Amino acid sequence: MKVPKLSDAILLGATITDSRPYHLNHCALGMAANAVGIKKCADASYPSRFELILNYWPWLFNTTYWNHIAGAFNEQVCRGKMTLEQLVDWVRAAEPACDCHRFNCDCAARPASEELVEMSTATG
Repeated sequence: MKVPKLSDAILLGATITDSRPYHLNHCALGMAANAVGIKKCADASYPSRFELILNYWPWLFNTTYWNHIAGAFNEQVCRGKMTLEQLVDWVRAAEPACDCHRFNCDCAARPASEELVEMSTATG
């Protein structure tokens, strides 16, 4: 399964999630998690939902990004000072361009022929 960009996952998740501040099942990051099928807090044991979100979007290991998204959602979006779309615009500007969801990757720099070799060896 190709993991969507966090910004796209937040928007998709917003269509199936009621928003609530300070709740990992209903915040912006919770919306993204719901969109990709990560189990909700009450359903997940180990690894925690927090860890599963980081597995999907590893750039959030830099807690500055996680904290900004969570804080803006809780304090701005839920209080009507910012729209969810404005938060998503910020996420879109901040998130990595590559589909591997990491900064400083070499995926885009690899030639297409190298990717085809990897795909053919993976499929056997």
